[in-house]
Amino acid sequence: MIGRGIGTAELAEHKAQRKSVRPAFLGHVIKELVPKMWLKALEFSDFMATESKATDGAIEFHRLVSLVTLDIIGVAAFGEDFKSLYGSQNELAVTFRRMLDPTWDFIKYFVACMVLPSWISAMLPMEGNKTLAACKSKLLSLSHQLVTEKKEVVRKGGKYSTTVLSVLLKNGEFSDDDIRDQMLTFLFAGHETTSTSTTFAMYLLATHPEIQEKLRLEVQGALSQCNPHELTDQMFESMPLLAAVVSETLRLWPVARDSVIRGVTIPKGTWVNMSILTANRSQSIWGADAAEFRPERWLGEGRETHGGTNNRLASSITFLFGPRSCIGQSFARAEMKCLIAAMVGKFKIEMLHPDQQVVVAGAIWAQVIISEEIAIALVTMFNTSEPVLRRIWLLFSYYLRLI
Repeated sequence: MIGRGIGTAELAEHKAQRKSVRPAFLGHVIKELVPKMWLKALEFSDFMATESKATDGAIEFHRLVSLVTLDIIGVAAFGEDFKSLYGSQNELAVTFRRMLDPTWDFIKYFVACMVLPSWISAMLPMEGNKTLAACKSKLLSLSHQLVTEKKEVVRKGGKYSTTVLSVLLKNGEFSDDDIRDQMLTFLFAGHETTSTSTTFAMYLLATHPEIQEKLRLEVQGALSQCNPHELTDQMFESMPLLAAVVSETLRLWPVARDSVIRGVTIPKGTWVNMSILTANRSQSIWGADAAEFRPERWLGEGRETHGGTNNRLASSITFLFGPRSCIGQSFARAEMKCLIAAMVGKFKIEMLHPDQQVVVAGAIWAQVIISEEIAIALVTMFNTSEPVLRRIWLLFSYYLRLI
């Protein structure tokens, strides 16, 4: 689906790729990308306010934040503004979204992939098979074309701003196909995950108004000290509660799939699945309030505030830990900070139905009603009382997390 990038490489190949890709996600690079993310986040909050007037106040939050996260990846990673939020027909963005569109043709094909060997499912005369193959071919071609264009700019000595792609091009260790595969990996790995996590953050803030108000005061205080359109990474560092809200959201609602570790000694070839959600909510690690949204646990130093360990990274395994940890986690955190700050700084967030419970089925969408305030209602993406259809959707959702 995404070639042989860092997300699918194993062992020595993964180690070599990670070493070569790492410069694109170093601290100084992320700091240069933050202003780009922030401007897109401001566009998003302005769009939300305008869109509400055109739709009688009814807005699907998760659908829109999913579009803006795609735009942020386009600007910060590719150096291209997809303008998905405004309905642009950018071929790469449109093809990517089409691949993730849960139509019945795709659902039937993905179910076949889960029960049949890949070589058989690839030969099935199914519309979903044909569409996916066409989308994959087009996505690879468009990505390769984009890499070639950016590479030509570098060759001619043209000026360009810092992006993940520009850093990889300057690195000089990858072929065009290698860079294409890496960029597709970042596109798939960093799009839906960040939009879903941001939606969860809105839900948690809506159900914890006292924390939301403290965060709003922090954000507005920081914005008052600078030009709101020129917010830098340094300004975000002056917002510790914002960072804590991001960390606590990721702890409570990790969207990454469970990790699979191979080569366990007994017996040979055994696969061990580690539940991120279970570890992140373990009372033996986090204490009796492990299931509660308490951002202040991330403020300060010491064992008690970091889930039984002095290491902030090891205390939560949302991004995993060690050589297979998510290389783009700093990018994701920065993106979430920008989006949350832009929303909380401009709107008051409330639940449309305060007593509604969130049901997780692989993906969620949020309906937002905006008048003088924002009211959010989270529901499942696919809501049906028919057990068979429900099971098919759950299987499809799980498969999407694996590709």
